[in-house]
Amino acid sequence: MQLATQRRAAVAFLETQGGVEQIRFTQEGGLSGFGAPWAVNAVVTVNGEEYNEILGITRYSRAGKPLPDTAPGTAHAPVTVIYSDASSEVIE
Repeated sequence: MQLATQRRAAVAFLETQGGVEQIRFTQEGGLSGFGAPWAVNAVVTVNGEEYNEILGITRYSRAGKPLPDTAPGTAHAPVTVIYSDASSEVIE
């Protein structure tokens, strides 16, 4: 399992996006095989709305509708992170 890497991706995402309530990883994640960095799919809840995102260790990609412009530091605390194995933790 890639749980430690998923956690790193969650923390990196929280540093760039405010208003986050929950991050739920929908797969284990990994390398694409084409030289791209590690990435994982996740459903991110921001201000009560769900967004499908591709999270990485240092950046993320928009996979669906654009995220709202909510500054980092305005995140809902605490943020629930649900990992691909269904375990969870709260990041404050």
